[in-house]
Amino acid sequence: MAVHIQSLPEGAPVTIRALADRFPESGFRIGRALNELEQAGYLSRTRLRLPAGQVVTRTLAYNVPASATPTHPPDPPRATPPPEPTPNPAPDPAPVPLLGVPVYAVFDPRTGTGAVMSDIHQTPDGPRYATRRDFLYGEDVTIAQWTISTDGLPRYEEQ
Repeated sequence: MAVHIQSLPEGAPVTIRALADRFPESGFRIGRALNELEQAGYLSRTRLRLPAGQVVTRTLAYNVPASATPTHPPDPPRATPPPEPTPNPAPDPAPVPLLGVPVYAVFDPRTGTGAVMSDIHQTPDGPRYATRRDFLYGEDVTIAQWTISTDGLPRYEEQ
């Protein structure tokens, strides 16, 4: 879940409902996972009141746990309203290399597939990965300087 959150573009919703639409786990399990990530320092969530009185939660994600980074006062969060829901959600956007992650790997236990993205380059829409290598569980996969076997990776049971 943390990898998925890190891959989202800035401003994307990181709510239990939005994540439940993406993952097969229940809202309860997703909420527990978000709490664990927050306790470990990978997420911080603050509640903000907008000028119109609406209360929203602002979520910040970190590649390194916040407890392992030097402490300094964070910039005050800007209150921005959540995006309006769309009646027909668009497909997932192309992965965005947030925070300069040079190599990004995604594993999908539902389908037994994955992808490794690398080679960040600039586009008019901002930085993107230029190279994508898809793989199937069971293949050896090279991620940066490491080669790993995907033979023993768990799969979700068919429903």
